[in-house]
Amino acid sequence: MDIIFGTGIITRQYPKSYGISHYEGDEWYAQLLWPIFKSKVKGSELAPGGPMVKEDTVPVLGHANAEV
Repeated sequence: MDIIFGTGIITRQYPKSYGISHYEGDEWYAQLLWPIFKSKVKGSELAPGGPMVKEDTVPVLGHANAEV
């Protein structure tokens, strides 16, 4: 389906990075089950009352503004 709609990118190369870089310090269960289990890391987006989603500093591959 991604190929049909033009959203699929087939490069035959592994990406330099993937995922969200600023969730690395949060517990695995908070990342996986966030609505049920909150992070205990103060200031985390996954913590109760945490800030809104931050902009990732590393460009995401496949994004319109990302460098390839």
